[in-house]
Amino acid sequence: EAQSCGPPVIACGRGAATETIRGQPHDSPTGVFFGAQTPHAVVRALDDFEAHDTKITAKACRENALRFSTARFDSEIRDVLGLADVRTANSALVARAT
Repeated sequence: EAQSCGPPVIACGRGAATETIRGQPHDSPTGVFFGAQTPHAVVRALDDFEAHDTKITAKACRENALRFSTARFDSEIRDVLGLADVRTANSALVARAT
């Protein structure tokens, strides 16, 4: 959510963060990861960020956040279900669930 406003993210390199943040050496990085959840690891990540801060742009962060937008989600659900609009897609999902 923060990236939709353009700031870079410094996060633990585990779980969903590794799927939502593009770290080094990605062509358009949006953040920096740290491995261990220790103060020393966070300091190293901050140092890494400062060393590469010109590679991480607000534009890249905002564009990365668009991968998780409601519009994209709706569009891909419609594509998967072969439907033309969100209401039809929602009705189809409800019908399949019952």
